[in-house]
Parts: sequence; structure tokens; C-alpha cells
Amino acid sequence: MKKYATLIQEAINAAKSQDWETAIKLNTEILERNPNDIGAHNRIGLAYMQLGKKTNAKKAFETVLDRDKSN
Repeated sequence: MKKYATLIQEAINAAKSQDWETAIKLNTEILERNPNDIGAHNRIGLAYMQLGKKTNAKKAFETVLDRDKSN
């Protein structure tokens, strides 16, 4: 099992390289370990937006706002 910090870095790298499917997979794994990881929710929302999956993106961003109103 990968370290949590390693998963985060891999998820960020996947987003930077526009590998959106991998970004979703990695961030989902992060959220399985820590459902309150705001960064992972934001990255998933961005990935879904880039893939044109607006409903999924909206849901991810709504979760962010539910947990952090100032985000």
C-alpha cells in the first residue's frame, strides 16, 4: 500500500500532466483513506470538468463547499 503523501503527489502529477482518468483514480483512493481531504475533492472536480462530466464535477465541488465554505 502506497503512503498517503505519495498518493497525493501522484494525484497532483496526474492532474499536471492532464491524465484525468488516473487523477480520478488516485484521488478516489485518497478519499477512501481520508474522506475529508479537500484537495482530493477539488482535484476530482477539476478532472471531471476536463472530461466533460459536469454532473460529477458539480457534485465534487459541492462536497468541497459543504466541508469548507471559504474554498
